[in-house]
Amino acid sequence: MAEFYGTDTKHINDNFTNNKDRYALCKHYFILEGEELKQFKEAYPIFSGNLKYAPVIYLWTEKGAWLHAKSLNIDQTWEV
Repeated sequence: MAEFYGTDTKHINDNFTNNKDRYALCKHYFILEGEELKQFKEAYPIFSGNLKYAPVIYLWTEKGAWLHAKSLNIDQTWEV
């Protein structure tokens, strides 16, 4: 998402942390961890290289990604 919006992952993480009350789990994002994350990595090995050691990952819905664009307040989000 950071690359798509022309920013860095810290900006995305900070944005999520600062606006967490605006995002709804299972509506705007999903959290994968534990056994569920392990199964995901096994099912989609293309992702496991970059995520090999990640203890948790967030998967964003389209609506959740748009909420990020709305609150990031950077020029490139207007082009998306």
